[in-house]
Amino acid sequence: MSRRRGSSWSAGGVAVMARSLARAGEAEAARLAGLVGRAALIGREDLAGRLGEHAAACAAGAARARAAALYWVSGPMARLAMDASQDVPAVHPDDAPAGCGLMVMAEPLPAWDTSLIGGLSLRIGERTDVPYADPVPVDALAWELGAGGRGGGRTMTVDLMCRPGRLPGAVHAHQSPLLVAFTTLSARVPARLEGAATIGPAGAGSGAPYAGVLAWLQAAWTLMATPSLTETTVVAGTGKPRNPKPNDAGGRGHDTPSDDGVTVIDLHPQRRRLITDEDDAGGDGPRRRLTTRHVVRGHWTHQPHGKGRALRRLQWIDDYIRGPQDAPLSTRTHVWAWRRQ
Repeated sequence: MSRRRGSSWSAGGVAVMARSLARAGEAEAARLAGLVGRAALIGREDLAGRLGEHAAACAAGAARARAAALYWVSGPMARLAMDASQDVPAVHPDDAPAGCGLMVMAEPLPAWDTSLIGGLSLRIGERTDVPYADPVPVDALAWELGAGGRGGGRTMTVDLMCRPGRLPGAVHAHQSPLLVAFTTLSARVPARLEGAATIGPAGAGSGAPYAGVLAWLQAAWTLMATPSLTETTVVAGTGKPRNPKPNDAGGRGHDTPSDDGVTVIDLHPQRRRLITDEDDAGGDGPRRRLTTRHVVRGHWTHQPHGKGRALRRLQWIDDYIRGPQDAPLSTRTHVWAWRRQ
């Protein structure tokens, strides 16, 4: 028996996830807005203010889900981005493929330490404030770039999401059965990722715990725009190709998917190259013959481009295998953890 299209955890289901997130966020925002007036009637202006802030945050999250360009990221692509994120130098909003996006992972990213934000408050049974500070795997990220301000900076908001079953309770009274945002971070961008002190909840807090999220996004954005490393295919939620439309959300200028369109991001099947000991010979000195093959770790470089090659563009030089073709391969372990400072 065939499964209903879009019902499974797959690229075909991303549009369903986005709609479910939006509906749940709107319902939760309406519920909280109704409580604001009741709190004010009993003289709890402080509570009314907090409820109003939560309602606005839920409404904003719902709006992001409705407006987002949709992406499905394969496991190998997510792992390459995590490895590359360890030394990405900065985050640049112009590198974003869209001004607002939702990236859903085929396999979860490493668990994010919720104790960095003081833990979560979950709804379990009759209680609405059960503390929970365990790390939570990240199944999706949503981002939104705000309008530019003085000095050219912009505020970027990022929602970290997981599948609800990863938590022992609910985050909201109304939440999607497919994805739930368990924290929202914001930062001023562009920003260097070394000592980025403005990264954190609501743009406050020390940079170290949050730089990894921005670093991963920057790495993913850059890699997905590199045809020699990645393959991107665009399909609609119905399974049919759809026509792209110009990006009007302030991103790099890539095509932005339509409401039900999903961009699938995967590694290029021929992404690895081989350098033999003959290729590696340099200069007039004696040649050092390699007896094994090993992976040379990828690294970032600022590629010259533009008129007179005066401009610089961040580019990832991918891993490559060095050594004789018939030699045994000595592999290395890629980094699979959120970047720390």
